[in-house]
Amino acid sequence: MRLEAALDAAAARRGEHPALVLANGDSLSFAQLATRSRQFASQLIATGIHAGDRVAIVSRHDLDALTLFWAVLRVGGIVVWLNDDARASDLPDVRHNSDPAAVFVQTDKQRKLFDATPAYASRVRPLADLATTASHDSAA
Repeated sequence: MRLEAALDAAAARRGEHPALVLANGDSLSFAQLATRSRQFASQLIATGIHAGDRVAIVSRHDLDALTLFWAVLRVGGIVVWLNDDARASDLPDVRHNSDPAAVFVQTDKQRKLFDATPAYASRVRPLADLATTASHDSAA
């Protein structure tokens, strides 16, 4: 069974039970995580992410980043989780070892770092934009 199928099964059986609980108290139930990860997956597909693509996440562990993890799995992508304190000297190794199709960042500092590298400039996307679009789509 694929991980996202296991998430959907858990959402069907234990929908309102907590799936993610962070140290700061933020949480998502299994049903919420399944729904949000489907919404994020739709956004990934709309931006051109396909099965087999590597998607880098440069973020601390928060609900949006963890939801993106599940969304990447839903589209058949490969998650590349990068240290949220990545340095310019790390980027050649990232490109050589994973060459992500998209890089989702959480902070302006991270965005500037990746934007300054020509190989990544067109691939960088703010994680907040993905989350906002998914939230807007679910409200419509």
